[in-house]
Amino acid sequence: MTTPNASAEVARPPYSNRGVYPLIAEGSSFQPIQGVDAYCATVFHNPDGLYDDLTALLEGAGYEPRQIVGEKVPYYARNLLLIAPTGHRLLQVRAGGSNPHPFVECKGDASPLLCGFLRASYDHRVSRLDVASDMNGKGLFRRLHRLSRRIAKQYGVSWEPVGKGWGPEMEDHGRTIYLGSRNSQVFLRIYEKGKKYAAELGIPLTDELRNWIRVEVEFKPQNRKSKSLASILTPDAIWGTSAWLADFAQEAFAMEAERININQRRESDQQRALRFMGSQYGGHLRALLNDLDGDLTAFGAAIADLAGIEHTHH
Repeated sequence: MTTPNASAEVARPPYSNRGVYPLIAEGSSFQPIQGVDAYCATVFHNPDGLYDDLTALLEGAGYEPRQIVGEKVPYYARNLLLIAPTGHRLLQVRAGGSNPHPFVECKGDASPLLCGFLRASYDHRVSRLDVASDMNGKGLFRRLHRLSRRIAKQYGVSWEPVGKGWGPEMEDHGRTIYLGSRNSQVFLRIYEKGKKYAAELGIPLTDELRNWIRVEVEFKPQNRKSKSLASILTPDAIWGTSAWLADFAQEAFAMEAERININQRRESDQQRALRFMGSQYGGHLRALLNDLDGDLTAFGAAIADLAGIEHTHH
């Protein structure tokens, strides 16, 4: 991520080890993709081999993963988990059942590692890619609150405050803002990460934790174009996948995100029919063109004759 301006300084707190992989072997053919906070994908590979490879990957990164079988999940015969010694889930591999290929889901610290590894080593199709940025600054959440309201109004996207922290004298419980629709390809979440962190660990809430804010984008490709891009887009590029998201990045991080069009124009009935015709009868059409010695004018006239279209022969 491009370095934000002074009022939104990126925080790498001492209590966070995100992006640190000390034991990856030298000479590895991949690098963790920093900034990725979730990576979920269908992987076109044998599930047992994939599970073993991911176990070795996490071991090499110093995670000390433990293999366990998780609860059954719909549409899959097996749910294989890799967990940390603390019991924290690092990732899971769902396999078998009605699905011919395994599905890998990873959210949190191991996501940059998994993203880099799959991109370098496996043919896969991404269903979700989250990008996160940690920020720290007094009054930062209030500033992002105002910015998100303006973006929502300007672009007509939904805006929703959630969490207990919005009530009177309840700020220490934490606040979250949702920007955009969960059903769309891009969705933004802004929340007080430090307060959540303190609550989860049962530690005192310091000023540094109060000012620790996380901004997350969920990118969930929904058409052929966005699905083809999802496995190659950089974290910075995700911010350019919608106009309102790029505007937010400019205001929040002073980041110039290059616009990337992920929308696919809807195909008309006529376009669909012509595409079908080309697919079904392409061989015959090419043979006709060959019979006419590649003369496209004569080819067009021949097609017109077949369609019963009146035209002037030359």
